[in-house]
Amino acid sequence: AVRLDQMLDVMNTRIPRRALGWQTPSALWTARGAICDNRQELEEEVGSRVRRIEEAQRRAGVGEAVARDRAERFAIETALERRGYLRIG
Repeated sequence: AVRLDQMLDVMNTRIPRRALGWQTPSALWTARGAICDNRQELEEEVGSRVRRIEEAQRRAGVGEAVARDRAERFAIETALERRGYLRIG
């Protein structure tokens, strides 16, 4: 456990990454802006999307448990992408 903590520290605080503009993950995380989003609004948007996606999947014959799992994942991803918090590439 101690070695793992040391490795995480090295990877996140001491090794700059090209994909991060030659900054460390820790430096980018510290420099990020505050997230000022209405969480209630986000939750309502996700819930609404879940219901619509679930209904469409049920009509397509997808099982209920699978439909719920997929619907939640897609709804959360879409809401986060719309707000600029997630990029799927």
